[in-house]
Amino acid sequence: MAKLGDPTDFSYRIHKVLKIIDGDTIDVILDLGFDILHKSRVRLFGIDTPESRTRDKEEKQRGLISKKYLTEAIKKGNKLTIKTHKGSETGKFGRILGEVFVDGKNINLQMTKDGYAVAYYGQNKNLIEAEHLKNKKKLIAKGILK
Repeated sequence: MAKLGDPTDFSYRIHKVLKIIDGDTIDVILDLGFDILHKSRVRLFGIDTPESRTRDKEEKQRGLISKKYLTEAIKKGNKLTIKTHKGSETGKFGRILGEVFVDGKNINLQMTKDGYAVAYYGQNKNLIEAEHLKNKKKLIAKGILK
């Protein structure tokens, strides 16, 4: 299975970001080349963020903070691209799985480094709860989360 930062097989320019669904999912129009545009839902590959649509108020707050971080990172960028990995082009919900680059910077990796996401490659979500807890403490220490 591919991991973040592994060599990729396909790279596409993001023509337009239509909507940021949550901290790890976006709706985009991809430029496939030769004047071909394709509307797609993209799941950020290799990461998991807290859910922003949940009844758990504390998780929702962290999810909205992750979504805001992603939104701001994308808005600041001039050049947006997505790289997909052979063998992991779509996830279980039919979304494209990809690493999103903002002006050449891997936003998936940056979100994990900054505490807004945890590394996730399809393992049981209970196994990554400890990592989400570490991120929560990190965001509290930064004054981002109360």
